Amino acid sequence: MTMKTFFAVSAAAMIASSAALAGGLDFETTDQNADGFVSFKEIQAVAKDITAESFLEADGDKDGVLSTEEFSALVK
Repeated sequence: MTMKTFFAVSAAAMIASSAALAGGLDFETTDQNADGFVSFKEIQAVAKDITAESFLEADGDKDGVLSTEEFSALVK
């Protein structure tokens, strides 16, 4: 990876994290495969500040993914 690519990826990650911290995390955007659920991998792609522990706590039915309701409770 070149330095230019590294900085571009880093900047994109910081912007995504900033949106998450500001409450701008959107379910439809985060659900990258459009299956109606958000996986930990999907949420980590846009919000690195959300830990596995907080994700698991938000997963009320313990199915390994977040529904819209679970997602909303996590990012509020």
